[in-house]
Amino acid sequence: MNKTYIFGSSGFIGSEIANYFIYKNQKSKNDIILVNKNDCDLLSKNVQKKIDKLIKNNSLIIFCSAIKKQLGDNIENYSKNTHMFTNLLMAIKNKKKLKIIFISSTAVYGEDVAQKKITENSKINIRTFYGCSKYSNEKILENFSMQYSFKYMILRLPLVFGHGDNSLGYGPSLFYNSSINKKDI
Repeated sequence: MNKTYIFGSSGFIGSEIANYFIYKNQKSKNDIILVNKNDCDLLSKNVQKKIDKLIKNNSLIIFCSAIKKQLGDNIENYSKNTHMFTNLLMAIKNKKKLKIIFISSTAVYGEDVAQKKITENSKINIRTFYGCSKYSNEKILENFSMQYSFKYMILRLPLVFGHGDNSLGYGPSLFYNSSINKKDI
Protein backbone atom coordinates (compact mmCIF):
# COMPACT_ATOMS: atom_id res chain seq x y z
CA MET A 1 0.00 0.00 0.00
CA ASN A 2 1.50 3.29 -1.13
CA LYS A 3 -0.38 5.99 0.83
CA THR A 4 -3.50 6.37 2.96
CA TYR A 5 -5.62 9.45 2.19
CA ILE A 6 -8.16 10.57 4.77
CA PHE A 7 -10.72 12.94 3.25
CA GLY A 8 -12.52 14.91 5.97
CA SER A 9 -9.53 14.60 8.30
CA SER A 10 -10.41 17.72 10.27
CA GLY A 11 -13.88 16.45 11.21
CA PHE A 12 -14.73 14.56 14.37
CA ILE A 13 -14.59 11.06 12.85
CA GLY A 14 -11.85 11.78 10.31
CA SER A 15 -9.53 13.25 12.94
CA GLU A 16 -9.96 10.17 15.14
CA ILE A 17 -9.16 7.89 12.21
CA ALA A 18 -6.08 10.00 11.44
CA ASN A 19 -4.95 9.82 15.07
CA TYR A 20 -5.34 6.06 15.02
CA PHE A 21 -3.22 5.64 11.91
CA ILE A 22 -0.51 8.08 12.96
CA TYR A 23 -0.21 7.52 16.72
CA LYS A 24 -1.69 4.14 17.56
CA ASN A 25 -0.65 2.28 14.42
CA GLN A 26 2.62 4.25 14.25
CA LYS A 27 2.44 4.77 10.52
CA SER A 28 4.85 7.28 9.10
CA LYS A 29 3.30 10.72 8.71
CA ASN A 30 4.59 10.59 5.13
CA ASP A 31 2.32 7.60 4.47
CA ILE A 32 -0.82 9.34 5.79
CA ILE A 33 -2.19 12.23 3.75
CA LEU A 34 -4.75 14.29 5.67
CA VAL A 35 -7.15 16.03 3.31
CA ASN A 36 -9.57 18.64 4.60
CA LYS A 37 -11.65 21.41 3.08
CA ASN A 38 -8.82 23.95 3.39
CA ASP A 39 -6.48 21.68 1.40
CA CYS A 40 -8.96 20.37 -1.12
CA ASP A 41 -12.47 21.79 -1.34
CA LEU A 42 -14.41 18.92 -2.92
CA LEU A 43 -17.01 21.36 -4.24
CA SER A 44 -14.56 23.65 -6.05
CA LYS A 45 -14.30 23.82 -9.84
CA ASN A 46 -10.79 22.43 -10.35
CA VAL A 47 -10.85 19.87 -7.57
CA GLN A 48 -10.69 16.86 -9.88
CA LYS A 49 -7.31 17.96 -11.29
CA LYS A 50 -6.02 18.57 -7.77
CA ILE A 51 -7.14 15.13 -6.58
CA ASP A 52 -5.67 13.46 -9.67
CA LYS A 53 -2.24 14.95 -8.83
CA LEU A 54 -2.59 14.10 -5.14
CA ILE A 55 -3.70 10.44 -5.24
CA LYS A 56 -1.11 7.79 -6.08
CA ASN A 57 -1.79 4.30 -7.44
CA ASN A 58 -1.96 1.40 -5.00
CA SER A 59 -3.37 3.53 -2.16
CA LEU A 60 -6.19 3.56 0.36
CA ILE A 61 -8.79 6.33 0.46
CA ILE A 62 -10.91 6.78 3.56
CA PHE A 63 -13.79 9.12 2.73
CA CYS A 64 -15.31 10.86 5.77
CA SER A 65 -16.25 14.15 4.10
CA ALA A 66 -19.89 15.19 4.38
CA ILE A 67 -22.15 18.02 5.36
CA LYS A 68 -23.74 16.79 8.58
CA LYS A 69 -27.50 16.55 8.88
CA GLN A 70 -27.36 19.06 11.74
CA LEU A 71 -26.20 21.71 9.28
CA GLY A 72 -29.35 21.34 7.23
CA ASP A 73 -31.27 18.32 6.09
CA ASN A 74 -32.28 19.67 2.71
CA ILE A 75 -31.96 19.06 -1.01
CA GLU A 76 -29.06 21.53 -1.31
CA ASN A 77 -26.91 19.59 1.15
CA TYR A 78 -27.97 16.29 -0.43
CA SER A 79 -26.67 17.62 -3.73
CA LYS A 80 -23.42 18.87 -2.17
CA ASN A 81 -22.78 15.55 -0.42
CA THR A 82 -23.23 13.54 -3.61
CA HIS A 83 -21.27 16.10 -5.64
CA MET A 84 -18.27 15.95 -3.28
CA PHE A 85 -18.14 12.17 -3.57
CA THR A 86 -18.61 12.03 -7.33
CA ASN A 87 -15.87 14.65 -7.76
CA LEU A 88 -13.50 12.31 -5.92
CA LEU A 89 -14.53 9.31 -7.99
CA MET A 90 -14.26 11.13 -11.30
CA ALA A 91 -10.74 12.22 -10.36
CA ILE A 92 -9.50 8.73 -9.48
CA LYS A 93 -11.14 6.63 -12.18
CA ASN A 94 -7.85 6.18 -14.07
CA LYS A 95 -5.83 5.19 -11.01
CA LYS A 96 -4.77 1.59 -10.41
CA LYS A 97 -5.23 -0.68 -7.38
CA LEU A 98 -7.12 1.74 -5.15
CA LYS A 99 -9.08 0.71 -2.10
CA ILE A 100 -11.85 2.94 -0.81
CA ILE A 101 -13.50 2.99 2.61
CA PHE A 102 -16.68 5.06 2.55
CA ILE A 103 -17.98 6.27 5.90
CA SER A 104 -21.75 6.06 5.67
CA SER A 105 -24.44 6.26 8.34
CA THR A 106 -27.16 4.20 9.96
CA ALA A 107 -29.43 7.03 8.82
CA VAL A 108 -30.08 4.78 5.81
CA TYR A 109 -32.20 2.63 8.17
CA GLY A 110 -34.36 5.56 9.33
CA GLU A 111 -34.24 7.95 12.21
CA ASP A 112 -35.75 5.59 14.77
CA VAL A 113 -32.87 3.16 14.28
CA ALA A 114 -31.84 3.42 17.96
CA GLN A 115 -35.01 1.50 18.79
CA LYS A 116 -34.05 -1.40 16.54
CA LYS A 117 -31.35 -3.99 16.35
CA ILE A 118 -29.44 -3.55 13.10
CA THR A 119 -28.35 -6.69 11.28
CA GLU A 120 -27.08 -7.55 7.83
CA ASN A 121 -30.73 -8.09 6.87
CA SER A 122 -32.08 -4.75 8.14
CA LYS A 123 -34.20 -2.96 5.56
CA ILE A 124 -33.28 0.43 4.16
CA ASN A 125 -35.80 3.03 5.35
CA ILE A 126 -34.50 6.45 4.32
CA ARG A 127 -36.36 9.38 5.85
CA THR A 128 -33.91 12.25 5.44
CA PHE A 129 -31.97 13.93 2.66
CA TYR A 130 -28.80 13.12 4.62
CA GLY A 131 -29.63 9.41 4.71
CA CYS A 132 -30.53 9.57 1.04
CA SER A 133 -27.15 11.13 0.17
CA LYS A 134 -25.30 8.43 2.10
CA TYR A 135 -27.23 5.63 0.41
CA SER A 136 -26.88 7.23 -3.04
CA ASN A 137 -23.13 7.47 -2.55
CA GLU A 138 -22.99 3.83 -1.41
CA LYS A 139 -24.68 2.73 -4.62
CA ILE A 140 -22.52 5.03 -6.75
CA LEU A 141 -19.42 3.52 -5.11
CA GLU A 142 -20.70 -0.01 -5.63
CA ASN A 143 -21.22 0.55 -9.36
CA PHE A 144 -18.08 2.63 -9.79
CA SER A 145 -15.93 -0.03 -8.09
CA MET A 146 -17.26 -2.75 -10.37
CA GLN A 147 -16.63 -0.66 -13.47
CA TYR A 148 -13.10 0.44 -12.50
CA SER A 149 -12.05 -2.66 -10.50
CA PHE A 150 -11.49 -0.94 -7.16
CA LYS A 151 -11.96 -2.69 -3.85
CA TYR A 152 -14.24 -0.93 -1.41
CA MET A 153 -15.83 -1.13 2.01
CA ILE A 154 -18.83 0.74 3.35
CA LEU A 155 -19.05 1.42 7.08
CA ARG A 156 -22.47 2.56 8.33
CA LEU A 157 -21.75 4.29 11.61
CA PRO A 158 -24.43 5.03 14.21
CA LEU A 159 -24.51 8.15 16.36
CA VAL A 160 -20.86 8.72 17.20
CA PHE A 161 -19.85 10.89 20.12
CA GLY A 162 -16.99 11.32 22.54
CA HIS A 163 -14.17 13.55 23.64
CA GLY A 164 -13.72 16.39 21.19
CA ASP A 165 -17.26 16.19 19.79
CA ASN A 166 -18.41 19.78 19.59
CA SER A 167 -21.36 19.29 17.26
CA LEU A 168 -23.97 20.23 19.89
CA GLY A 169 -26.58 19.03 17.43
CA TYR A 170 -28.06 16.00 19.17
CA GLY A 171 -27.37 13.10 21.47
CA PRO A 172 -25.00 12.93 24.41
CA SER A 173 -23.02 16.03 23.38
CA LEU A 174 -26.15 18.18 23.38
CA PHE A 175 -27.28 16.64 26.67
CA TYR A 176 -23.91 17.27 28.33
CA ASN A 177 -23.54 20.84 27.07
CA SER A 178 -27.14 21.70 27.95
CA SER A 179 -26.61 20.51 31.51
CA ILE A 180 -23.30 22.39 31.89
CA ASN A 181 -24.89 25.61 30.58
CA LYS A 182 -28.03 25.10 32.75
CA LYS A 183 -30.34 24.88 29.72
CA ASP A 184 -33.42 22.73 29.37
CA ILE A 185 -32.72 19.11 28.56
